[in-house]
Amino acid sequence: MTQNAVRLGYAQPGFTKNVLQRETLSDTAFSGVAVPHSLQDDAIQSFISFAISDRPILWGAQPVNVVVLIGVNNDTRKIFTEVFDLLINILSDAQNVRKLAAAADYKDFHLTLTTQMELQA
Repeated sequence: MTQNAVRLGYAQPGFTKNVLQRETLSDTAFSGVAVPHSLQDDAIQSFISFAISDRPILWGAQPVNVVVLIGVNNDTRKIFTEVFDLLINILSDAQNVRKLAAAADYKDFHLTLTTQMELQA
């Protein structure tokens, strides 16, 4: 996921290393979700990348089915933080995570997530 972010021009080349370093401090898994991110200013533009796995992935000590890679550019940090806070509220609910993980495809995932965001707003 991090390599795709770099390849697509969303993050600088050191992004992958910085995300992995952040994970060594403390894994970012909770409620069946992992939210890896860098602590460095290495996002060229803010982004959120999602990965869904049918089988749980062991992330640190916790199994996760949803991985949400975050990249935050300082220029859009304030707006992005509002979206991120809303997303974390949604992902903190195990029922919401189960619904997202059960999505049949990207379109279904997007519809489920946007519906949950509208309900939270």
